[in-house]
Amino acid sequence: MINEFVLTFDVDWAPDYMIEHTVRLLRSYNVKSTWFLTHESKAINNLLHNDLIEVGIHPNFLPGSTQGESITEVMDNLVKAFPMAKVVRTHSMFYSSEIARLFCAYNLERDSSIFLDGMPGIQPYTTRYTDWKSIVRLPYCWADDGELRCRPKWIIPQYEGMKILDFHPVHIFLNIATKQDYLDYKATGTMNLGNRHLTGSEDYLKRIIAYQENFKFLSEL
Repeated sequence: MINEFVLTFDVDWAPDYMIEHTVRLLRSYNVKSTWFLTHESKAINNLLHNDLIEVGIHPNFLPGSTQGESITEVMDNLVKAFPMAKVVRTHSMFYSSEIARLFCAYNLERDSSIFLDGMPGIQPYTTRYTDWKSIVRLPYCWADDGELRCRPKWIIPQYEGMKILDFHPVHIFLNIATKQDYLDYKATGTMNLGNRHLTGSEDYLKRIIAYQENFKFLSEL
């Protein structure tokens, strides 16, 4: 049974200074991570040349997407921007059989668009969507935004099975500790600093790294 930990990051259009903050933190621990990219920028370009980072794409297929006006246009734009990407996670877990077949057509090899919160025993599985192409699906078991939707517990998963964790640079940079923290930030650009005694997303990332130390790229599973 595969039991490895994987650190993944959904960029979600975070500003460069938040991305750079998160990359510096990871570099200080010399750990591998996989990033799902939403846009081009100077900080994003630096990710492409970082040996500790594997890049994937993070397509937004929802109405009003800034990445394109159709599913195909979104994919065309992202694949053109990041042709080296072989892994994918959809924004908001938006999915369909048409999207799955399109991933295969674009020669993507790993798909982590399923969230199975806290589920033990998760393993990679290969799904064939056409007669000639298949893709390996790799569900993730924890997400910082998922943690914040409930009463945060920040428990390190110690059960058997692969443990793909999903972080966001905005939550890392701000060390978001509660759902209200994030809502306050979105509404006003500030947060209630009275919550700084609580564990936040950056605190949890550091705990995970201290607990595990060795991590895989998503494509290595």
